[in-house]
Amino acid sequence: MNNKLRLSALWWVIGLLITAAIVSPFAVQLMDKSIFWTNVLFSFGFVILSRTLIQLKQTYLAEHFYLRIAFFIFLFPMIFLSIEQINHFQYVVDYDDLNLWLSEGFKTENLRSIRSYIQSEFMFLGVGTVIVAILLLIRLVLFTWKTLNRQISA
Repeated sequence: MNNKLRLSALWWVIGLLITAAIVSPFAVQLMDKSIFWTNVLFSFGFVILSRTLIQLKQTYLAEHFYLRIAFFIFLFPMIFLSIEQINHFQYVVDYDDLNLWLSEGFKTENLRSIRSYIQSEFMFLGVGTVIVAILLLIRLVLFTWKTLNRQISA
């Protein structure tokens, strides 16, 4: 197993640990709701996409042109679906469904703080995932352009 694959596997484990730490305060109460799994994907995606953006040369994508193109194409629908899920979450918050879901599992005095935590981290990670994905699109185009120019001029 080469070093780039090991590094990617390590970051997947780190991403899973960070995701577990983020969603553990409300996992039991919201496990069956769609916003829970969206939140898990946002937190995991934010970690993995940020790592890919920063360390693109150390990823498996750097060596494989067609995989890079496939990942580039995959990012477009992911961005739009992420925006749609952020809007859905805002709808849930606006129509007080979140309070209804949380009131079943939390005491009244803890309800405000856990609701604030969920809103803050969901919006941060959701918007962060969209921004990082857009920046990663730009970085992939520039990286591919530079790679092709080096191959042509060599």
